[in-house]
Amino acid sequence: MRVLTFLASGRAWAIDPREVLAVQPAIGLAAAPGAPEGVLGIAAFRGDVVTVLAIPGVEGGAEPPETGSILRLAPPREHLALWVPGTVALGDAADPEIERIDPLRFG
Repeated sequence: MRVLTFLASGRAWAIDPREVLAVQPAIGLAAAPGAPEGVLGIAAFRGDVVTVLAIPGVEGGAEPPETGSILRLAPPREHLALWVPGTVALGDAADPEIERIDPLRFG
């Protein structure tokens, strides 16, 4: 099985591509003052506004990142996106060292 992968915090991470609607560069993220911990901000994503979340365990700081990518989650979570540092690639799920991301953790 293929997965979307990226490197962060010294580890390889992966998410099932069926859980991702689309990927785009993390350009134009806007801060969301007063937002709860883990919310990096909001972004326009193909005409929609999505809430951009940090992935627990992935370092990214409290400010909206200006580099990296955002992964818009597939329905029913299409109002959410995850920020990842760097770029996302298609990889092999067989690697036991990959930290798997479960979208169910994000509402």
